[in-house]
Amino acid sequence: MNEHSFLELEIREISDSLDSISVRCIFNNVSGFERKIPVNQKYEKILIPIADAGPMKYALLPRPYPTFLPYWFSSAPHEEKGENIRLESIQISLPLNDFEKGQIGDYGIKLKRINFLY
Repeated sequence: MNEHSFLELEIREISDSLDSISVRCIFNNVSGFERKIPVNQKYEKILIPIADAGPMKYALLPRPYPTFLPYWFSSAPHEEKGENIRLESIQISLPLNDFEKGQIGDYGIKLKRINFLY
């Protein structure tokens, strides 16, 4: 990974009630970043710079046992650079709107492709 690395998403929303999603990238040294990404009803290619890391919260998925452990964890500062750093996971989350029971319908996204460009 270098300062010219990008995560490329080809994504669209499947309803008109969703305007953005959160994308979290977590590296093998527990550093990472989170970006709020706008989404539209047509597929778009979105480039996210990897070198632009900062503090963020992330969930350990799948959920660890026992469940009394915290759900959210905080990332470490992104200080280390070089070949040792590898992208370990990508988390994509949708904001939960106030839906009545059974009314969620076609709320969501379609993800056509994820590419790592370096």
